[in-house]
Amino acid sequence: MQQVRFIVTTLYNQLGLNAVLVLDNSPIHKSKLVQKLLTAKPYLFLPPYSPQLNPIEKIWNIFKQFIRKNQQVPTQNLHRMIHGHFNSITNEQLENYLWSLLKELKKSLDSVDY
Repeated sequence: MQQVRFIVTTLYNQLGLNAVLVLDNSPIHKSKLVQKLLTAKPYLFLPPYSPQLNPIEKIWNIFKQFIRKNQQVPTQNLHRMIHGHFNSITNEQLENYLWSLLKELKKSLDSVDY
């Protein structure tokens, strides 16, 4: 419970007052504990089965590819390599991921009948 509280508090402290936390539909995000911690804080859930709207999914895909390419690396070196790989992601790459997310979001919104 303390870990979840720490994560939620840290996120909102880092992101500022105008931040809206976007959650996928992981069971932990729907738990009573998380819901209680999110009370009076702005948040929203992504639609079910919509990884294309979740920017972290693009980052996870980069890491999955990296780990697949480095399967023979000893475990003790893998942590250092992953950390280095994470730090090598450029602002330009992140910006491209966000633009791609915005395009997907627009596509999703355009497909909804109001």
